[in-house]
Amino acid sequence: MATRYLVVPCVLGALAIGCHRDEASDEIAPGPSTASQPAPVDHLAPGELVEGPEKIFGVPLPRDLALERQFVDVGYASGEPPQVAVAKYFSTRVEGGKVTTGDRGAIFEAVHTTADANRTLRIEVATANDGPFAGRGSRVTIRDITAVKQPDLPDEAARWKAAGLNPNGTLADPQHLK
Repeated sequence: MATRYLVVPCVLGALAIGCHRDEASDEIAPGPSTASQPAPVDHLAPGELVEGPEKIFGVPLPRDLALERQFVDVGYASGEPPQVAVAKYFSTRVEGGKVTTGDRGAIFEAVHTTADANRTLRIEVATANDGPFAGRGSRVTIRDITAVKQPDLPDEAARWKAAGLNPNGTLADPQHLK
């Protein structure tokens, strides 16, 4: 029976020692340093834009830009991202040509997309000055400036005939106008 009374205080003593609260244990241990580790591949850099589903002449627009309208030779888009981020986005998707940057935007002159080297484009990125994003968003104009291949005609008379005219400038077929 004496051993029974001795076991109870030992168990209580062990519990008291195990439940002792250490002030240092409340602090969260620092994890591995993130500064030395590269960011995962699926993370965007600050200000980097994601490719969206809409395209103008084969050039994908950033997800945050909306296609406003597109015609045969020009397309317009606008959205909330700042023009600097939009210009950086397009610089990675076009090649060749000349790039001019300034306070109010950037112009990519005579550039080609990586997908279609036969199409020549002029891309203008500017700060939106009207609409819902005025003063804070971007407006993009993309023009197809690809030179139309002219038929290879052997002489001047053939060029006049292709235009429907005689070499003296008169109509080759006056009945054609009726």
